[in-house]
Amino acid sequence: MTLTDALFWVYLANAVVLVVHEMDAVRWEEWSLLHLPGGEPGFLALHVPPLILLLLGLVGLAQGTWWGFAIGLAVGVSGLSAYGIHTFQRRSGVPAFDTPPSRLILWTTLIVSVPQVLLSLIGLL
Repeated sequence: MTLTDALFWVYLANAVVLVVHEMDAVRWEEWSLLHLPGGEPGFLALHVPPLILLLLGLVGLAQGTWWGFAIGLAVGVSGLSAYGIHTFQRRSGVPAFDTPPSRLILWTTLIVSVPQVLLSLIGLL
């Protein structure tokens, strides 16, 4: 298995987990937690460009392009950020994302994002 192949499958797994996390984020009304304007419609609209990039990154990896690795790095960092932000919020007393399913999603994001970041960096170097 090549580096690109390995990253493709890790990326795909992380993409699924991040989309599920965003579904969970709607349940927790994340726009309120992060003080984002526009309420639920604005929150959903805000996700259209990142979802397009998420899918384009997979295309880029399938084609072996440098920008596929770059988007892979951005997606991995996004997963690490989601884990970090929500862990910090929980430890600060915010009850959101503190159910077993939410915690499982966040832990899975962390577990998949670390190798994604490392593989993306190797691919870019």
